[in-house]
Amino acid sequence: MHSDAQPGLLMGEPKWKKRSQCVGAFMWALSRLDASVMSESVVFVLPVTLALVDDYEYRMQGLRASCLFVRNAEFARRSGTGSVLLSSIRACLVYRSDAPQPHKLLHTAFTAFVVVADAIQVDVQEWWALCDALVVNYGYVSDKIKELRVVSEQISIVCERLGVCVARYLRAFIGIVTHVLESGICVAELQHVAAEQVTALAKACPQRVCVYVPSVVAALARAWDSADNSSGADKLRDEIHRALASLRETDADAVSRAVRSLQTARPGHFDTW
Repeated sequence: MHSDAQPGLLMGEPKWKKRSQCVGAFMWALSRLDASVMSESVVFVLPVTLALVDDYEYRMQGLRASCLFVRNAEFARRSGTGSVLLSSIRACLVYRSDAPQPHKLLHTAFTAFVVVADAIQVDVQEWWALCDALVVNYGYVSDKIKELRVVSEQISIVCERLGVCVARYLRAFIGIVTHVLESGICVAELQHVAAEQVTALAKACPQRVCVYVPSVVAALARAWDSADNSSGADKLRDEIHRALASLRETDADAVSRAVRSLQTARPGHFDTW
């Protein structure tokens, strides 16, 4: 980007919105900008990126631009510009039913938050903010398959970042995954994602997950049953086996009791458990 450029010309009040090619040109230039010179270009790049993130029509591009901006993670962290971006992104972590493709916008927002947060090495409170957003959005999308998958997939991501600190949201997250596993609207592919989250939660917080073993095993059983007549049944059942193995590492006796109850109620149906 030319050093004589004026930020006002790049942003241009409402004028740039009337020329959609301006946004495409900015994204192209940013994707090819050497990360090592970001400090010299920030006066031009940051205002435009923030304007795009804050603009409903071009929010998707703004979120993607945010990920490109923090390629120079050291500069984003040291200068505080990454924190400014994260603050704007945080406001985007909400389901918008009126968006053209709401599940894609939600996924892009969560992805941008994680990329920027990782780059600037945020503290635990920021990850808790992401957890809050997951719980709130679940309330909006609990009956929408695509959006529910987006929300569910983030659980393992926060488990990796928070570890045992995810216990603060364990009850809510267990509620999300058991809902997906038990719900009649959910396809095998989505239930597979939910089973993956069970494994992630068990590994991140084994001391507390054991409390929820009976309800989680029951939910896994419902998903196992629903796999009978669905595509992807074998893949789902393999993932259920992995989830059960992770639960056994938290409390083998509790899992055994829950499985025996199922086997007694339905002889021959859960023999491989």
